[in-house]
Amino acid sequence: LKFECVSSEHKKESETKIIDIELQLKQHSEKISAILNHGEMLLSDQDSPRNISQDIINIKDDLDRIESKWKGLVSLVTEKKHTHTKTWNQVQQYLDEYNILNEWIDMRQSFINVEESFTNLDQCKILQKDLKETMVEVDIKVQSLNDLKLSYMNLAREGQLDKNGEMKTMYENINDKFENLKKGSTEKVKILEKKQNEFEWFNTNHEQQMAWMKMIDAKLTEIQYSTTMADDEKRREVRDIQKQIKENERGNLYKSVKKLLDNSTEVDSQNISAALDDLEGFQADVDESRLQLLDDLCCDDGVHKDQ
Repeated sequence: LKFECVSSEHKKESETKIIDIELQLKQHSEKISAILNHGEMLLSDQDSPRNISQDIINIKDDLDRIESKWKGLVSLVTEKKHTHTKTWNQVQQYLDEYNILNEWIDMRQSFINVEESFTNLDQCKILQKDLKETMVEVDIKVQSLNDLKLSYMNLAREGQLDKNGEMKTMYENINDKFENLKKGSTEKVKILEKKQNEFEWFNTNHEQQMAWMKMIDAKLTEIQYSTTMADDEKRREVRDIQKQIKENERGNLYKSVKKLLDNSTEVDSQNISAALDDLEGFQADVDESRLQLLDDLCCDDGVHKDQ
């Protein structure tokens, strides 16, 4: 039994046709029974061997053919109804398996479709966790995909696929979506891990820079208010600090920030920019303290030019 398509409307149409055929059989059943009964009565009156004629033999053969064809027709309709029910049950099982798997893929695909540039940094780990769970579930769902494949192959082997090729298209699409989900989950996890690592590296580097600047600020304060340190020693200490500031490399921090800002939400960008502003503001305060201390110690112009 091959269907035009797998819609519920087509199923109802097929069922209606079978019901119509059964109704016609019922309507003709009494007529067939009457003909056969009348024939049997006629033959029973001619049971005597001497009364058997060629006409009686022909009538008997006709009755046998009518009864045989009628039983064959009833059997054919019964078989067709059984096949129809069996096939639609198989089709429904295939559709149910497809819909369950397809719904799961679409739900998990939503994690992959999230653009990393629109993902808050504090959500990266949560999204990574969801995607890693998806990767584990993909391995489990392979059995569901195999069950769907078995249902499809059974229908195909029995020649029960729809003529429109809808079930074949569904099968091909679900396989493609499954593979894309598997591949996409792996790729998205790597992208999010990279973004998270860049953010954590920025935080660590920023904290180190702030801690270092606070140490320099504390050292300058100590030099400025020291009563036991001679001016020459103070000058040497300030020159050493100045050298440290000059050698301190923050270029890598700003390079990482540019890449991070290009791939961040507006809120994250504002937070990163604010963190940089704090660092630069503190740096400006330290520079001002250093220059003021140099002036107080009456250092020569060469020291100022090295700042």
